[in-house]
Amino acid sequence: MVRTNGWDPAVLERFREDPVVRAVPGAIDGVADIRTLEHIESLLPDAWLEPVAEAYRGIRPTGRFDDLAANPGSTPVR
Repeated sequence: MVRTNGWDPAVLERFREDPVVRAVPGAIDGVADIRTLEHIESLLPDAWLEPVAEAYRGIRPTGRFDDLAANPGSTPVR
């Protein structure tokens, strides 16, 4: 994805070498707590995140996921 989008591969390397990222046992979006996710967000340039989030807002079904927690690996909020 980095190569396809013409992004700086050094950013990916720094991300992969970050001690917090390396300490996550499994898929980050499934097991990380909010503090870990916030740290990880700080490692990535806005350009890597903002277009994806904006595009998803345009297609996400309104109300469909309101009863679920923001982190898919945690317990639903019911």
